Amino acid sequence: MGIGDPVASFQRGILRLDQRKDEIFRKNCTGYGCVEIKYYDIKKTDSLIMPIVGIIEVKSFEFPTTANAVIHEFLLSYHNARWAVEKYTTRVWSTETGDGDQHFGWKYKTDAEKSVEECFNAE
Repeated sequence: MGIGDPVASFQRGILRLDQRKDEIFRKNCTGYGCVEIKYYDIKKTDSLIMPIVGIIEVKSFEFPTTANAVIHEFLLSYHNARWAVEKYTTRVWSTETGDGDQHFGWKYKTDAEKSVEECFNAE
């Protein structure tokens, strides 16, 4: 499993993201469990443009006095031994409704996107 192995590279990226998750996603919350990597996976696709994708979902409790959290969802693609964030969406999650507003279609890279890419492309 060398540097060009997307599975090994993705696993290293998840480990680095786990180490930096508080720094990247914690805003107003203090204490244990404020930021959790809820889901991640890597998949081969039928696409010629994005043949390998990584999917990550991070939950951050940015409002410590309420039961609300922000769900950060990332779709990464793997090209030339590097990962790039192709899509980043956020939504507010509530224990009352279980869902919230989705915001997507960013035209520029947010700090969170840049930091996630750094985790996956650091060697």
